[in-house]
Amino acid sequence: MAAPCGILAFRVSALLAGRSIAQRLAHGTTKTAGNYLRYFPKQAAPTTIFQPSLCYSSSTSQLVETTDEPDVLYKRIALLCKGHDEAVLDSYEQFVSMAAKELGLKLEKIHRPRRTYDRITLLKSVHVHKKAKVQYEIRTHYRVFHFKHLTGSTSNVFLEYVQRNLPEGVAMEVKKTALEKLPEELKPSETQSETAPVEASP
Repeated sequence: MAAPCGILAFRVSALLAGRSIAQRLAHGTTKTAGNYLRYFPKQAAPTTIFQPSLCYSSSTSQLVETTDEPDVLYKRIALLCKGHDEAVLDSYEQFVSMAAKELGLKLEKIHRPRRTYDRITLLKSVHVHKKAKVQYEIRTHYRVFHFKHLTGSTSNVFLEYVQRNLPEGVAMEVKKTALEKLPEELKPSETQSETAPVEASP
């Protein structure tokens, strides 16, 4: 059955209208692109390569002081760490060992003393049930790090780095053994006369 003339004319006009809209959009897009290229021409890609440069501030150089005095020498440095959580101390032990290895320090040994117990016994209720008591226990774990043959500047940098990363609930105690010159009053005098050899009797 043939379609009515009105419907056919409507379809043809719709197709023509759609075609004209598409042509207008394409023409407008081309014109817009042309205007963009006219006002913003293509620029050549930069051929220079960014090279970062090192900048030194004057404030950093002022912090470093050079003196003629000899540096302090430590024969032994012991770090005592104590805390109530053994897992935290184990993790901190790995951190200190890794830091000492990266800095090239001589970690002699790691000592693990026995943990201590502090028990507190309290009454559960006052003046009524004296036999009902509750007991609290506090466990303290220890780690001792022994370092040998360190200079004063190296020990200061290492201790500052280690103490800044000290976990919560862990206390640290540092014991240093320094090397010093023998006092003048204990040195043997250079003008001391040598004892004469004893002659053997005939």
